[in-house]
Amino acid sequence: MKTAPRDTKLASFPTSVRRLLTSIENSGPLGTSAVIGIFTEALERLAKDSESPSGPLLAGQALSLVDYFLSTRGRFSAAVDNCFSPLQAELSSRQANAVSIDEVRNALRSFSRDQENARQERLRAIAAAGAARLSKAKSLLLYDYSSTAMNVVASLVKGGSELTLVVPESRTCAGFLPILRRGAELQCGLRLIPDAALAHAMPLCDAVLVGVETFFADGSFTNTIGTLTTAIVAKSYGVPFYPVTDLTKAAATGAPDAQPRRAFLEPLAGTCELKNMKLLEVNYPPLETVPLDLVTGFITEKGVLQPGETCMNPRPPPKREMSDTAGSGL
Repeated sequence: MKTAPRDTKLASFPTSVRRLLTSIENSGPLGTSAVIGIFTEALERLAKDSESPSGPLLAGQALSLVDYFLSTRGRFSAAVDNCFSPLQAELSSRQANAVSIDEVRNALRSFSRDQENARQERLRAIAAAGAARLSKAKSLLLYDYSSTAMNVVASLVKGGSELTLVVPESRTCAGFLPILRRGAELQCGLRLIPDAALAHAMPLCDAVLVGVETFFADGSFTNTIGTLTTAIVAKSYGVPFYPVTDLTKAAATGAPDAQPRRAFLEPLAGTCELKNMKLLEVNYPPLETVPLDLVTGFITEKGVLQPGETCMNPRPPPKREMSDTAGSGL
């Protein structure tokens, strides 16, 4: 098990901050909203526990932390860039001026608390919008874990719905496990299926809920590999397909940047008889793009929006180099 974030530049940060970042790397699937919450808490911990002797030095340390956010999860989700990039200009200004350490601490605390309050307000509004749209649903298929989508399920259960969750294994990232755990807590009926059984299970479902990494002005969005297959099967059977997202995940028109690759080695463990493994291609992308024609509507804090209505004043996605290695942190 890993004991520290891979980025050795974080070694100088307070232990409380390093533990939070380690919790992301050592966790199972984590939705973007949950990651943003952890990043926000890390900034507040830095404000409290940093031993930087001056305001400009603390501002520089906070800038390094924000850069870590943007260069890891921010490579895949516009939401991270949209949430934390505005802080960069403020920190750069404070680093360049003779500000007191209390001024920087207060700025970090204020940003963190405002950010978290706004995030929680969006999540409540999304859950309410989803519960209103799906109030008559009895069976929902959830592909891969999304904390935002699970909030919709929790809101339905709180409103008295007796739900069965159909959960594909989402094998490449084991995204089914946290869905089953949370579903059990909510006392939902649970049905686990292999990914290959999507077509068998889809006609039994009233709707599909999936998370979103980033969505674009053309109505397309990116999410975990396997989401596109789920959307195609849903379309084939006439089952409504709803990505669940807040509007901070909007990016400018265009395709997502190139992605690192992951190695799909699990099926080969202890069983492969091939003599020359160099001949075997086992890499795949962790994310894929789902086009607008497969989307019934986006469940957002502004209600259920049609594809193309979601990008309101989007920020352009960050342009960063991607390594051709495993470990995206998704």
